[in-house]
Amino acid sequence: MSRVAFAAALSLALPLPAHALEFGNGLSLSSDFEAEMLAFDFGQENYYMGDFELGYAPKDSSFGAYAVINGLMVDGDSVANYWAAITYSGAFGKLSVGAPRPAIDDYFNSPDIAGVRAYNTVLPFGKSFVGNVFYYDLYGITPGIRFDTTSGPLSLGVSAHSSAAGNFFDLAGRYTRGKTTFSASYERVEFPEISLSLDLRQIGVDSRLGKWTVGGILMDISQSEQRMIHAYAGYQATDRLSVTASYVDLGSSFGSEQFYGVATRYTLPNGAFGELGYVAGLADDMLNLSIGAKF
Repeated sequence: MSRVAFAAALSLALPLPAHALEFGNGLSLSSDFEAEMLAFDFGQENYYMGDFELGYAPKDSSFGAYAVINGLMVDGDSVANYWAAITYSGAFGKLSVGAPRPAIDDYFNSPDIAGVRAYNTVLPFGKSFVGNVFYYDLYGITPGIRFDTTSGPLSLGVSAHSSAAGNFFDLAGRYTRGKTTFSASYERVEFPEISLSLDLRQIGVDSRLGKWTVGGILMDISQSEQRMIHAYAGYQATDRLSVTASYVDLGSSFGSEQFYGVATRYTLPNGAFGELGYVAGLADDMLNLSIGAKF
């Protein structure tokens, strides 16, 4: 067993905090990591994914900071990306300067497709394209600026990044009415070295109806003429046990392909979880078994 898989398994027994670790004076640590085994007819692939954030937000100051490491290991090969920024908050909103996270990632409610977190690296529904697909190929820190603001039920965020790899622009918004959230985003991605540019648009709705959650996201990638849909429904059977079903349509000018899946997750009081999922409709059906922790 690899060190990462062992750490994920150990988290099922350790007394992890249910919320971010608070060290005092505004310093905190949060994490979301997972070991995922995907089994196909022809074999299996192992994914180890982690997101670790160290934050600084003193109560008596408008200034703060954070540093993030996103990591991915696939069958022994690992990559990582880094975000870090100094923040200033006030009545106007929040300004982040340095290498902030792309704005889109904080404006959608979207479960992983059939519980498979690895899908986010190829089908980032409700997430930024540059932050979940191409960020593995960027050259370390990606300088940029971000601004977020809220007025009543409406929240808006915009971010811009530029590096040796390319230029990236995110614009996102969220409107909440009762227990229903409407989200929308636009993203421009430019990679001059390989003469590639993309315009990505997403709209989504997420509604909480008692123990049920239903929603969907439409993603449009203009240059590749792709229009993709992720529809989902979830049921919170108990405080610890949940079930989520997903349907995905990968539409394009060349035709469309559909697949669907279901996943069930059991979460322990310490934030550790185990998940079992199944995906059908593709060339090979797939079984997903994962363990991890979030705090």
